[in-house]
Amino acid sequence: MRLPRVSFVFISLSLDVVAAVSGGSRSRACAAGDLNFDAFTQTHGRQYSSEEYATRIALYEKNARLVREQNCQTGRRWTATLNKFSDWNAEELKMTFGELGVVHESPSSALLQQEVNQSRELATEKSWAHLDSLKDIMDQSSCGSCWAVGSATLLRAHAEIAQGKDPGRLSVQQLVSCVPNENECGGKGGCQGGTTDIALKYVLQRGLMKESEFPYKVSDSVKCPEGASLSQTELDNTDPSVFLSGASRARGAELGLIGYRQLDPNKMFPLMEALQTGPAKVSIGVPPGFHLYKRGVMDRCPKDAVLTHAALVTGYGESKEGKFWLMQNSWGPDWGDGGRFKFARGDADFEESEGCGVDHEPLKGNGCRLGPQKSPSSIQVCGSCGVLAAAVVPVFETRRSPVLRGNA
Repeated sequence: MRLPRVSFVFISLSLDVVAAVSGGSRSRACAAGDLNFDAFTQTHGRQYSSEEYATRIALYEKNARLVREQNCQTGRRWTATLNKFSDWNAEELKMTFGELGVVHESPSSALLQQEVNQSRELATEKSWAHLDSLKDIMDQSSCGSCWAVGSATLLRAHAEIAQGKDPGRLSVQQLVSCVPNENECGGKGGCQGGTTDIALKYVLQRGLMKESEFPYKVSDSVKCPEGASLSQTELDNTDPSVFLSGASRARGAELGLIGYRQLDPNKMFPLMEALQTGPAKVSIGVPPGFHLYKRGVMDRCPKDAVLTHAALVTGYGESKEGKFWLMQNSWGPDWGDGGRFKFARGDADFEESEGCGVDHEPLKGNGCRLGPQKSPSSIQVCGSCGVLAAAVVPVFETRRSPVLRGNA
């Protein structure tokens, strides 16, 4: 977000003052800290024109109230805080989404779905947060590239697991600049949205450079490098099962990627089983107040969710706030719990039935407007904010015995 540098007089608005007006000592006790708007603008480098100032401080005050309301709730499971998004409007927040998901094909299609052993006993908790690749949390900034950041991070993590060494940051900009999206799957491409499906098909064919070779510019106007482009026809004709069978090899194999699998949609066990061997990429609906999340288990997900954001599931577990999915965002380490968050996780019987709802606007998220995978008018979504609806995992060639295991 580029803001004009115009001098103005700051109005100091302390959260303690706001709290005192609306409820006295109890409100002060559960406020988000003593951070006035003056301090906020200095901390985040904001400088507004005199015309814009009134709008921004009003947004800040609104978010301050939301933070206080959440943190004052008796028995709350998660904590909110003021952060770098506290003066952003709804349209600016939408720029931090921009996915999403995978487009599920029928089981008879070329894309192989993950087969699961339902009788397999799984660990009671699992985490891949110890991976070097997942400690480096990227900030997509004001580009709707969560689909690209999530895909690049997913591939990097699985490469580390398969090869025993973090390959370093992979080029998000290559995905933003080079992945064709004429069918408008998850958006119009680049900073206007895409899907994991088209990202992984592209990487299978063209590989993925290092971040140092093609750095992230927070823009989709950067030209795709020579030799890295792929036509829409070539993308549509990419058959993951051919790569998985070993019948074909392309530049994705240089990274170790030999295919990918979609997990059985809206089922809990396949996702938990997949997490035994590495993180998974999912699509989620963004619940109210998500941009203000700080820590804890978020449980504010409505059943009906429009899947408009990409995230990684890096594990699962249980804490005093209840069972959760451990997840990683693409908003940098200064958001949430060091860049991570937790969604509530119920039992399978509930999540796959009563915990299900409908995405009535799949074209705003993981659907395709055109082409052979054109989306239906609505899709079923299950789990917290639809976390079970569209999960995908890459398949990597193990070049040597993996030495990295998830924490159980």
